[in-house]
Amino acid sequence: MTFDATFWVTISFFIFIGILIYFKIPQKVKTILEQNILDIKNQISEAEKLKEDAKNILIDHLGASSVATNNELNLENNTITVAAFSDIDGVLDFDNGGIFDANGTFDATGGTVQFTGTGGTLKLGGATVTSLGNTLTEGSGTIEYDYAGNQTVLSETYYNLTINNTHGSNKVTPGSAITVTNVLNINDGILATPASDYDDVTIGSNGTLELTGNITVSGDWSDAGLLTPSSNTVTFDGSSAQSITSNGSVFHTVTISNTSAAVSIADKFEFATGTLTINSSAIFALAGNEFDDNGATITNNPAKKIMK
Repeated sequence: MTFDATFWVTISFFIFIGILIYFKIPQKVKTILEQNILDIKNQISEAEKLKEDAKNILIDHLGASSVATNNELNLENNTITVAAFSDIDGVLDFDNGGIFDANGTFDATGGTVQFTGTGGTLKLGGATVTSLGNTLTEGSGTIEYDYAGNQTVLSETYYNLTINNTHGSNKVTPGSAITVTNVLNINDGILATPASDYDDVTIGSNGTLELTGNITVSGDWSDAGLLTPSSNTVTFDGSSAQSITSNGSVFHTVTISNTSAAVSIADKFEFATGTLTINSSAIFALAGNEFDDNGATITNNPAKKIMK
């Protein structure tokens, strides 16, 4: 029997494949390829880290930050501190707990500031905040005004708004009405607020809330500092149970208009000169705490209740 060249090539091929399998060459090649892929991934990750480090070093060195039109700065979970001017013409994106600490003038005119995902914190430590962008998406983020001097809060809708001004009698003052949909936290300093809408209000031991207009509160009130109400009204208008902790602060005029659940006091409640108004179907619960009206007026609307 005569075998042609094709036969011997086929036999040689199968012998070659057998040798590869016997010596486990495919597994070894697979292992090498997987290691190379892992090395490349690690190199990419390291390159991204070096890029972020270089960006932070550059910003620290220059003392200023600029995000150009059509560009985006995503903070992820990084912290960037800018000593001088911050000019945001593109997108400043907070989506993973990052912090942008602007200690100079902050101007996002023409740009976008957005809090997505888990949000982050924008600290505004300069005397001048020109704009928070043509578009501000408050998401779940915190904006903190922390300049050591008089500062203007821009009239926007905030998710969390923190006042952290530690400089004596200087005030943080909104230009006009603001809205806070989660927590207003006056950690330190004086917030002189015009007529505005808040959810939870927290006044720290070094904080002062000065009312220059009537405000509405749809969440809880926790005061460990000072309230100076002047002749203005605080209206509690939530749609679920609300709690008032006043820590000795005296209200001027209070309106209870929550008709969905009780508004309860957690310590002594006191108002003076003005009026306590409990709207129809609203419940104001003293919960066994001291109530002092100082001879002021209580307006009883039909179906209202004061629960002791």
